[in-house]
Amino acid sequence: MIEIIPAVIPKDMNEIRDKVVQMRGIVSFVQIDIMDGKFVEAKTWPFFPKDKRGVEEIMKEEAGMPYWDEINYEFDLMVEDAGRDIEKYVALGASRLIFHFEAESKLQENLENMEPYIRNMVQIGLAFDIATDVLEVLPFIPLVDFVQCMGINKDGVQGEPFDEKAIGHIKAVRKVYPEIPISVDGGVNLSNAKSLIEAGATRLVSGSTIWRSFDAEQTIKEFQSLV
Repeated sequence: MIEIIPAVIPKDMNEIRDKVVQMRGIVSFVQIDIMDGKFVEAKTWPFFPKDKRGVEEIMKEEAGMPYWDEINYEFDLMVEDAGRDIEKYVALGASRLIFHFEAESKLQENLENMEPYIRNMVQIGLAFDIATDVLEVLPFIPLVDFVQCMGINKDGVQGEPFDEKAIGHIKAVRKVYPEIPISVDGGVNLSNAKSLIEAGATRLVSGSTIWRSFDAEQTIKEFQSLV
């Protein structure tokens, strides 16, 4: 089954709320791109001081992510050593957590020693950049639940052109791991969706194509009609 997953790069919780409300009843998952201003240049929710109170309310279970009872969240952690704070991201309400191969200094150790309760609560994904040799990533895949192949040269920026090298990455992962779910994130649009699926992708993550369209809901339906 192919999933279409809208991606949000949020300035604050209001932007998450405004975009997620449009996806109710249309998709099962929304991806929240979380950036700390270290691994990538940009900084997003929840790394702004003004977001501190709202983040604390969610972690104390005094509040929840917008429409949490209707939408599942996956957090794309473009964060330096996000594995150190995994409990925080779980507490914020993610159903899936995506770690970036290039951002983790203790990737294997963190994955192998992850608490069983975390494994029972969330799915763990591993993303890798377009410039990374896929052969370096393959040994880590048995430690995660899914893979995310990046499709652009600059992480954390919506609207970047798709890099065809991602097709080769998807095929390489699929050849070695025929059953693993594979997401592709970055540059995904209505023109290349079919070729990505044919290469072996099972989840298409799209940001600018959806949000810059005249009708986000209709664009989602156009993606769904392709698959």
